[in-house]
Amino acid sequence: DAYQVPPGEDDPARDFDGDRVFDEADNCPHTANVSQSDLDRDGFGDACDQDRDGDGLAEFRGPPTSFERDRRPFDVDAYDLCPSWPSAGTGDLDGDGFGDPCDSDADGDGVLDSMDNCPGVRNSRQEDLDGDGIGDDCESDTDGDGQPDDIDACPETWDPGHADGPCVGVALLAPPGLDVGRCRRSAMDRSLPDLDRDGLPDVCDLDQDGDGIHDLDEEPGCERIPDHRRAAGLDAPGVVLNGACVTGPERDFDLDGLVDDEDACRFEPVGRPPPNGFDDWCAVPEFCANGTSGTDCDGDGQPNRDDNCPEVRNPPGEDHVDSDRDGIGDPCDRDRDGDGLPNTLPSDAQQDVTPCRLGCHLYGEAFVELGCDTCFDNCPTVANRDQRDTDGDGQGDACDADDDDDGFPDTDDPCPLMPDLQRALDTDGDGIGDPCDPDVDGDGVLE
Repeated sequence: DAYQVPPGEDDPARDFDGDRVFDEADNCPHTANVSQSDLDRDGFGDACDQDRDGDGLAEFRGPPTSFERDRRPFDVDAYDLCPSWPSAGTGDLDGDGFGDPCDSDADGDGVLDSMDNCPGVRNSRQEDLDGDGIGDDCESDTDGDGQPDDIDACPETWDPGHADGPCVGVALLAPPGLDVGRCRRSAMDRSLPDLDRDGLPDVCDLDQDGDGIHDLDEEPGCERIPDHRRAAGLDAPGVVLNGACVTGPERDFDLDGLVDDEDACRFEPVGRPPPNGFDDWCAVPEFCANGTSGTDCDGDGQPNRDDNCPEVRNPPGEDHVDSDRDGIGDPCDRDRDGDGLPNTLPSDAQQDVTPCRLGCHLYGEAFVELGCDTCFDNCPTVANRDQRDTDGDGQGDACDADDDDDGFPDTDDPCPLMPDLQRALDTDGDGIGDPCDPDVDGDGVLE
């Protein structure tokens, strides 16, 4: 006779879910699961376990308003954002439905965490002023001068040794009524006054006149009067040639002995005494650099007094171009883009050069003291104070047609900052190459 199961007992050969695993040995007797996988090894198969990873968080299933409770004793009314990754208390920084531990882009800025210099802060531009690998938006010392931003008067300008208190110096220099607390981010506010046109507003510039002398070292009232000779050790502290800091019609910006109203080269002394005894040859139109007389030294048809490069012929068709509008024409301007960095090195400079850092000035010994004597501007005609050079070819990204040096111009490179000699594919046709696209297939779900 056939075996009869006693009343009240389960049939050991029963297979309720038909997965060929008898109920007695099935870790999901009512849910087919041939593999019998059990991620957290709690005796409940993954197919029927409401908490597959065993982190105490029930997994969300069904409509958004429905939550299936966890069978474990410490059941919670929550759902697990990382169902296959143990992570109790999982957060979701960018609110995309994927828990941070299992989200490849936790902050949702479009940059994968593995490549993100601020993985917990949205910063799609990945700015890193000091190049230390930590993005500016999550950096405690943005300019890398050793002074934490919260006590650095100029957190975006390399200025070691001059920021030992909250906005030191700025409080002394700020106009009455201005909130000194703005100094921390005022470098981003281009609407504020900037006397020396160095890109740093006066309220946060500890050398407002750009003469290479720290304003705290200047005599009172001379902080905004350039004194380049003092920086070169040729003059008394905070004093110009007439014995006092002057403004108005008596002002002599380049300190060559000629007031600006009579100085054809008022921004740049040449430093070579011609026959008349003055330092500034172009202020006296009857003398040229070779000592001969003439009213148009470069022969370009423009009288010396009206020529922004009196001894350098401006190229045909450029009509005396002055890119940074400093009064010095591009052909004879040592800093054509006005970013405070020299176009090229002097001929006798060292050859092992590096791009200039923030804080460099162009005048006399102060330039050397700041360690800028062997630096150069990697984009002499395009202002780029950060001097970023992705491929290290000596040409800054701001003026480099191929930033990653992979042979494809940036305008035709799906990944302009990631070298790819085979030219990256663009699966979803969004203009971003697959190697640098956080969503390769364009389905709205980050890879």
